[in-house]
Amino acid sequence: MSAPEQYPYQRQGSLWLAPRARAYLADGMGLGKTGQALVAAKALGAKRILVVCPASVAGNWRAEGRLWEVPGVVPVSYSMLAAHLGRYRAYYLHKAWDVVILDEAHYVKTPDAVRTHRALKLAQAAPVSWLLSGTPMPNHPGELFAPIAALWPARVRALGLSDHGEWFNHFTRWRNTRYGRRPYGTRNASDLVAILRD
Repeated sequence: MSAPEQYPYQRQGSLWLAPRARAYLADGMGLGKTGQALVAAKALGAKRILVVCPASVAGNWRAEGRLWEVPGVVPVSYSMLAAHLGRYRAYYLHKAWDVVILDEAHYVKTPDAVRTHRALKLAQAAPVSWLLSGTPMPNHPGELFAPIAALWPARVRALGLSDHGEWFNHFTRWRNTRYGRRPYGTRNASDLVAILRD
């Protein structure tokens, strides 16, 4: 049984991903980001593909790997990556992966979270890393800092920003409340669009 045919927009997505060492695919839910990423990895001849994803979709990544005839797909959940110590964590962190895919990449929106640190460290170390999410910033632009600073640091430096606080203040309208800073809008949208356009 051969791999299924992609829809034209999915083929376009795979062709867009394949030549990029770093990319963020933000198609909406249900449009086939998994298949697009796997077909792109197959086009590269990747043999070792690590997929960091929610535990609930790890089985789906294995099934899709078989469907699209892509060998070497190894899913690991964000929670497992954050929790396991010793040789298990070392296996993921020190293996030479051809491609690292962060699925539901909005899971790495909190800069000081362990799962953010470990997942983005894997993405930084790989020659090819792609982020997938239908909701890259679920609440406000401050949530884009961690992945962009890790994988596209020159874009952050070009704006003269050095940390999450500066990024948050540059792109987010907020007010102080008794619960802390409460975002309510976007600032400097043209700067953000320029970053995301690439």
